[in-house]
Amino acid sequence: MKAFLQNKENINVKKKKGFLSSLLVGMLLCFTILISLFPIVWVILSSFKTNAAILSDPFSLPTGFSLEPYSYIFSKYNFVQYFLNSTLVSLSATLLALLIYAMGAYVFAKYNFPGKNLLFILYSITLLVPAQSKAAAYTHLRAHETQANVVCRLL
Repeated sequence: MKAFLQNKENINVKKKKGFLSSLLVGMLLCFTILISLFPIVWVILSSFKTNAAILSDPFSLPTGFSLEPYSYIFSKYNFVQYFLNSTLVSLSATLLALLIYAMGAYVFAKYNFPGKNLLFILYSITLLVPAQSKAAAYTHLRAHETQANVVCRLL
């Protein structure tokens, strides 16, 4: 009976430790989410300020919500077309890169061949180089004139 009670106490201690570690991880994740979302919320709130309000006190909350910047964007520029072009290019580049990297990952996972490790390292390094720096090399070739060229240079 004594062994049973000690075993039950050990289980309760393990549950408490598990709960505390889960609570700590949850709090850390919530903190990380708040830190990540703060700049986005700040930009959205600042988008309702006028230019004069942003220049006079950039770190204050908006005193009033002005839709003037949005009306200016939609009246002066073809914002919807720009947004759709950006969405099309980014989705196309992401899906194409995902397809290419998934096919490469399959080959590295399933087949053994000479130079596999070196090729894997070179293949992995391409993931570390930002697409913007790779794309900058193509600007003198006028590769930014069509959507297909933009997608290809972002790979």
